[in-house]
Amino acid sequence: MLLKINTMFRLIVFLAFAVKINNAAVAILPHVETPPEFGDQKGCYVPVLKRVLEYNRPYSPTDSCVQYTCKVTNETYLYT
Repeated sequence: MLLKINTMFRLIVFLAFAVKINNAAVAILPHVETPPEFGDQKGCYVPVLKRVLEYNRPYSPTDSCVQYTCKVTNETYLYT
């Protein structure tokens, strides 16, 4: 019985670790100067999206599986 509990505990720890690794950022984009037409908006400008993302608010385009998150350090994190 104790062997089964130990095995279950190891499986739970492994799965939790695997899920945590799966949520890691795959890329960090440096700050890009915001064009004048977006000058009054606060956040990170992403040239690929041609838009400014709000701080700490995830954004996923409808045509891709990538999630962009703008941090207050003006770096944009990409997650898959």
